[in-house]
Amino acid sequence: MPSELKTPYDSQGFVIVPDLIDLDSLTRYEDAAERTISKTRTGEWPHRRTVGRQFPPYGEDNPDSWGVQHLMHLDLGEPAWIELYTSAYVNVAKELLECEEDDLQMGECWMIMMY
Repeated sequence: MPSELKTPYDSQGFVIVPDLIDLDSLTRYEDAAERTISKTRTGEWPHRRTVGRQFPPYGEDNPDSWGVQHLMHLDLGEPAWIELYTSAYVNVAKELLECEEDDLQMGECWMIMMY
């Protein structure tokens, strides 16, 4: 029997999970995203995806990034991303994907898209 999250996800392509992110957490994640984006754009964090390159090597010469890699690496210094890996968000992902935690490739799931 499909879960109450999976049914609307399958029929509508999205699902709203009430109260999944509280305001304090949202602010913390937004701040972490801003710092991570800034580190990537300035070159302080070199692990990024560049426009025009879907697979490595991404090229150091391209200044335009569309994503950040290795979010949970300790050298990035953003514990907020590690918190995501050990939280209710993972349970929602498992439910929607109908898989176990061992099936998730967390490094790819939690990329930040830069606009």
